[in-house]
Amino acid sequence: MMTTIVTITGAATFAWSAVVIVALLALLISKELAGASEHPRARWYAKVSSVGVVPLVFALAGIVLAKFL
Repeated sequence: MMTTIVTITGAATFAWSAVVIVALLALLISKELAGASEHPRARWYAKVSSVGVVPLVFALAGIVLAKFL
């Protein structure tokens, strides 16, 4: 019973880690591409997307800390 719970928890943690990493990479790449553009809307998107990066970095840090502790 305990090994089943540990296995499910480990799989869920791995899946959540993968989702956070992919989302963070996609957001950072789109932010950099938008920041390099000359279009005003793209620059606005680059500025606004910085808000979304912070919670993802905290989530990733929390996942990493949970794995090491």
